Formats: sequence, structure tokens, C-alpha cells
Amino acid sequence: MRNAEALLIPKGVGPHAGRELNLMLSGKKPLAMFSGSLVNANWLVESEFALYVDYGLIVGREKIYPGPDGSAPNRYLYFARVGEKWRIECLISIHKELFVDGRSAGENDHIAIGQLLGYSDDEIAVFLLHARSVGSRLRAAEVAENAGLMHAIPAAFIRRRVAGSERLRLSA
Repeated sequence: MRNAEALLIPKGVGPHAGRELNLMLSGKKPLAMFSGSLVNANWLVESEFALYVDYGLIVGREKIYPGPDGSAPNRYLYFARVGEKWRIECLISIHKELFVDGRSAGENDHIAIGQLLGYSDDEIAVFLLHARSVGSRLRAAEVAENAGLMHAIPAAFIRRRVAGSERLRLSA
């Protein structure tokens, strides 16, 4: 992580950053995702995963999505442990809704994406606090209230969501 990014991102947000491959190989992370401008991104991470994809230990997928407001397209790389490919499909489904269909991202999207990537509820709550402080006028008390609503989403539910049969809701 660059020093400027470290100053902007508080401790606890993105705790897997830079350790995705090791966490996946040790069985602690089911899915990793990388993104950047198709024009300017540094894709060294792709070569780190290539050997494991070639040997069939990890599955990979690439998607290109339109950039916001006519900017350069964004490239997304998804890598999952064998047996967790469904997570890639679910994440692509969410990204299609956001980046192609134009639906605005909501808190449920952040929670679902965090769970798909293997983050704990506590790590997701830290991210939500950060996201709210940066891009929202919501009060910190609402974060604590909503953090109590987070729970693990059963894999079968997420798989059904990929097929479009249900909308994700985490409210009680």
C-alpha cells in the first residue's frame, strides 16, 4: 500500500490487503478481488496468482466494466479457491447491477461483498464506519445499531441471489 493511501484508510479497513494469496492458500480467504483502471492499473497481482490458476488450485475470472461518467473502463480480477467459484459469480452479479445497470451501492451490497471476500462481521463493521464517515451524513450511532444486524449469509441464499430469485436483505 502506498503511503498516501495508508494515511487515508484507517487501520482495520482492508486487513487482507497485500496478503490475499497467502490467506487463500492457507484456506483463510475464499475469494480475492482486484480492480483498477484498464488504462493505468498495475497488474502485478495477476502474475502472482497465475501459477496457482495454471495448477488448478485457484480459479480466476476477469471482467471489464464501464468507467464512471465516461472515464476509462475498469478491469476487475476475481480469484477464488477451488470449490468457491460460486462466490465469483455472485460478486459479478452484484457488480453488474452496480456498474452496468447503474444501481447505487447500498450498505447491503458492502456487507454481502465483504462476506463473499471472507471478512468477519467486525472487519465489515469497521469498513462501514469508514464508508459512512467518508461518503455519508449518517450518524455514528446508526453504525453501531446496524452492526448488530449483520450475520452470516447462508451460501445457498447467495447462490439463489445470483440467479436473481431474491434480493439481499439483512434486516431483522
